[in-house]
Amino acid sequence: MIIKISVPNWNKFNPRNDRPNNVWFRFQNNFFTDPIVFGLTLGQKVLLIYVFCLKSESGKDEFDLSSELASAILGKKPKEIEEDIQQLIASGFLTRNYSQPTANQLPTNGSPTDRQTDRQTDKQIGQNEFDHESLYLLYPRRVKKKDGLRKLRTLIKTNEDFDSIKKAITNYTEYCSKNVSETKYVLHFDKFLRSWEDWLEPKSETKLIKKTDMSEILGEDAH
Repeated sequence: MIIKISVPNWNKFNPRNDRPNNVWFRFQNNFFTDPIVFGLTLGQKVLLIYVFCLKSESGKDEFDLSSELASAILGKKPKEIEEDIQQLIASGFLTRNYSQPTANQLPTNGSPTDRQTDRQTDKQIGQNEFDHESLYLLYPRRVKKKDGLRKLRTLIKTNEDFDSIKKAITNYTEYCSKNVSETKYVLHFDKFLRSWEDWLEPKSETKLIKKTDMSEILGEDAH
């Protein structure tokens, strides 16, 4: 899930108003004992620091937080990330943008063209509920991104689909870290997705070489 958030009083953490973004932000050494954050859990404090990093990097008043990507980085379930975000919002550390459709975006009655447009919009909204980008970022070789993301949009229809592909990527990544000596022998992302189900329950550590034509593995890395 993509959550649009902002950090009130960001100037407190980034006094350099002449620069929209920095590779650093001010961080006080009493952060973990500060009474303002003392009531937060450790996980919420770490998440808050992660949000500060996102804010500093984005240079924007409002920026996106992916619960799936935060989950992968912080080692917590996406639902737990979303619950912690809500707590940080309730405590006044963050604000969230709950965008509502404008009058021009509201569905209209009548023509088949209107109804077709509504169905297309509904389909796009359904696809946007899944953070395909976070799956790509988990993958050990980031090549053929555009083709891979296009393939993901056709594969993922439910939360179960998303979780299964994430599990397959995790299994394949673990296999590669133990058994693949060079990145060039790791499948391109789009080719992995052609047989991702094989990695839900990998039965053999030699599966990669046995099942895959080496001509499909080798290739120039995209930049």
